[in-house]
Amino acid sequence: MQSRDFVDDAAHWARRLTLSEMQCPGDYGPAMRRLSRKLGVRWTVLKNLHYRAPKIVDVADFTALGEAYDQRQLYRKERSGYRPKTVLGRLLVRALDTALDEGDGAVGDGDEPPVKISITGL
Repeated sequence: MQSRDFVDDAAHWARRLTLSEMQCPGDYGPAMRRLSRKLGVRWTVLKNLHYRAPKIVDVADFTALGEAYDQRQLYRKERSGYRPKTVLGRLLVRALDTALDEGDGAVGDGDEPPVKISITGL
């Protein structure tokens, strides 16, 4: 495996984790900053992986991104076993996921934009 492959993996992980950290459209930059604080990775590493791929990635940054990505995938795999059948059930599961993620914003499979849910007037 060449160093370019490691950089590509790290860029993919950083992009997916940042998308799952987003709380609303246009929140990409602040999501990168929140993610860097959570993972202990410099913000410039995430920015460079997104905007201009570096030639090398520090081992500590690579492992931190990889472990966080693996944990996120495991969480999604465990959660994917339950599919509510009603609209109210889907709303409640999404609200619970959002509460459990503590602002993670990752609702759904990660390919669609994050959804903010507020239930009022009940």
